[in-house]
Amino acid sequence: MSQLKTFIAGLSLVVIASLPVAAQDRFPDQMVRTPAEDIPWQPLFPGVEAFALYGGLDQGVSTAFIARTDPGQSMAIPHTHSDGYWGFIHAGNHQHWEMSEPDQGPILTAGSSWYQPADVPHADLCVGPEHCITLVVFEERADFIPVQ
Repeated sequence: MSQLKTFIAGLSLVVIASLPVAAQDRFPDQMVRTPAEDIPWQPLFPGVEAFALYGGLDQGVSTAFIARTDPGQSMAIPHTHSDGYWGFIHAGNHQHWEMSEPDQGPILTAGSSWYQPADVPHADLCVGPEHCITLVVFEERADFIPVQ
C-alpha cells in the first residue's frame, strides 16, 4: 500500500474513532424530533458528515446514522465491516460498489437502497451535483475496517 493510502487509512480510523456517534437510545422513552436545519452534523471523513440516530461505531451495538456527502467525495477508502448493513439514498446521486465488480455500479438516486454483506470490500461515491444524504443501518455492531 502506498504511503498516501496508509496515511488515509490511519486518518480514517482516527476520525471514526473520535466521532461522537452515540446520540440517543435505540428506543427512547419519549418522542425525538430533529428538524433538518437543526441536525448536529459531525465530521466523519473529509467531505462527509454524519448524524447518529442511535448506537455508535465500534461500540458493539446496533447503529443507525445519516451521512451527508459533498458532491464528488468518496464516503471512504475501500473498506469492510464485521457485520452487514442497509443503505438508503434520501437525496443525491450515489454509487456503492464491491471492489470485485468491474466498475462502480449504477448511480443510485433518491429512494434507492442496497444491502452490504459483512467482510466484503466496498466503497462509495457521491456523484453530484448535489449533496448525497444516506441512511445507514447496522442491525448488529458497526465498525470500519480499511482494506489493505
